[in-house]
Amino acid sequence: MPQVPAAGLRQPLLDAQRSPPPSPLPPPLHENVMRLEASFLALPAALAAELPNGVTSSAVAAARMDAVRHLAAAPDVRTMREVSEELAARAAPPGSSSAPAPAAGGAGDGKPPNMKARLQAPDLALLLGMSPAEAKALIASQRELGRLTRGSATQSIEMLGQLLGLFGTGSGAGAGGVGGFGGEGDVRQRQLGRLVVRQPRVLLVSAPELRERFVELQSLLSLPTSLARRVVASQPGLLTHSPDVLRSRLSGLCSVFNTDPSLVAVLATHHPGLLAVNGGELSGRAAALTEELRLTKQQAVAVFRRQPRALLLPSETMRTRLRNTARLLGLPGGGALGRVVLNAPRLLLSEEAEVERRLKELAVLLQIPADRAAVVASEHPVLLVTPGSVLEERLRTLAELAQLNMSKARALAVDKPSLLTKSSASMRRSVAEAEAAEEGEGGGEGRVPGEGFNKGSSTEVQRDHRNRR
Repeated sequence: MPQVPAAGLRQPLLDAQRSPPPSPLPPPLHENVMRLEASFLALPAALAAELPNGVTSSAVAAARMDAVRHLAAAPDVRTMREVSEELAARAAPPGSSSAPAPAAGGAGDGKPPNMKARLQAPDLALLLGMSPAEAKALIASQRELGRLTRGSATQSIEMLGQLLGLFGTGSGAGAGGVGGFGGEGDVRQRQLGRLVVRQPRVLLVSAPELRERFVELQSLLSLPTSLARRVVASQPGLLTHSPDVLRSRLSGLCSVFNTDPSLVAVLATHHPGLLAVNGGELSGRAAALTEELRLTKQQAVAVFRRQPRALLLPSETMRTRLRNTARLLGLPGGGALGRVVLNAPRLLLSEEAEVERRLKELAVLLQIPADRAAVVASEHPVLLVTPGSVLEERLRTLAELAQLNMSKARALAVDKPSLLTKSSASMRRSVAEAEAAEEGEGGGEGRVPGEGFNKGSSTEVQRDHRNRR
């Protein structure tokens, strides 16, 4: 077998190594391999025939080893080239992904993508695990994304994923160029995509700036990394603002809620949307709500602390909601509605349809007309923010403890609606305490059933009512 220089073999061998290992070989390729095997197996026998008589088996074994070494040093180049050519011409099986996917926006010639080129919709689709149509709509809605390069977008997305703990350093989008995810990474990639869709401008922030802003936010709110990630996942737009802007907004919250920075930081951690609103806009909403309800500054602060999310609604939306609530309750608005909201601040988050449904549930439960139900709800607003099923369970508990049938228990609740503002557990505790006190005084005999409940309920109702405001 002729000797072939190693340099002449390098390229065919590299080509064979780069090709994917074929799953069952097609007939022509199989025949070539069979020829190789046959020649190799026949070689020791041929060598043995040429040996003179009297040669030992050890000499035969040595000759075989020399033949193997010779075969390894000078392989059948012609046959290997045929194998390589057949592998290259062979069609890939359905669903195979052995060939590298063309780079987004490229010509599909196998070259690495030009990371300095402008970001296109196919690039964004691969980076964020979304459809090309979704990526195109995202770029159309935020045209500044089209000014980014592939490289800068990839770096920002990878950094955002690292900051949120979706993948580690070097394992994100940049690890494989455009769209370098796979396996479990695909799920995290889609999570990252949904976050970017909510706030696409986060991609306009460079990777180093994203890291700096995340660290500053974490320091500003005194948060561990896990909580800081939750805050950013809830409001990714926070990373689009400079640290100075966030510090200014936190200072504005101190004024609105009339408290110190440490408590406001806790408040912002639970309601990150407060930091996402411009400071002047937030102050304007607080002032408009205070004026609409005719509240004092102290009363307004008490309401805001109980329901901070009320300040996340635009002033006009809140004003419309309050006026609809006043109409349903038959109130003139202003101070009258303000007193209702003071006793049940959760009403600020209730839409008109919800308030209307609760009024109907109350009327059905107590078997009273709608206008009477509105009066009851105005006097005891907590009933408007309590589900009908919970009120029904309280009415049954009242009947049980007072040893009354449902009809008489209902009449008692109409006469004393405050009884339904108490939880069932609170009712049972109130009765147990009243009965224990009477037994201690020796007055348990001859007691009217339910009398202990009625006597012990007044103070408990008032305290529970204050707790529920």
